[in-house]
Amino acid sequence: MDLFSLPIEILEQIFKHLELNDLLSCSMVCKEWRSGINQDFIWRRKCLENKYEPDLIEISTTHKFIDDYETDNEENGDSLEPPGYWRKVYNWYSALAFNWLNGNFINYKLSITQSPVYCLDCDGQTIATGHEDANIYVWFVILRLFNVEYVNDSAVSDYSSVSLNNHAMFTIRLSNPIYTNH
Repeated sequence: MDLFSLPIEILEQIFKHLELNDLLSCSMVCKEWRSGINQDFIWRRKCLENKYEPDLIEISTTHKFIDDYETDNEENGDSLEPPGYWRKVYNWYSALAFNWLNGNFINYKLSITQSPVYCLDCDGQTIATGHEDANIYVWFVILRLFNVEYVNDSAVSDYSSVSLNNHAMFTIRLSNPIYTNH
């Protein structure tokens, strides 16, 4: 009897007890086992155990390499089944964690002012910083042109676009300084 012909509920009970290295070893047994181990229910559980959120991948441009992933067996030309969606999510987060732990990242200084930052918000594509000197800096962090289509606030007196080292940034000047509730 083939292991992967068992009902998914039984497979879930079996595979939930395996560590990552065990799963990877099982996926190298043969093509059928690789295909079985690539099933989403296995890797979704691993992602949830590690609190990985697939929505964060969609707002990042670094995930695009995952879709181009191909595995070809160079010895006999047979191609292997690509990883499933949840295994891609797991792989992406693992690569991200590895890069952070090994210092494989670029550190950017986003502020061009000495004015203290009073508030900050980020959605994965833009970073907005509010400063004591009544400036709000909006950084488009994936290096594309940032377009402000609509600004309608009586507190906003003007805004301008600045490009620094290929990073698009907008400065919005408020008519009143930003204060915190200290």
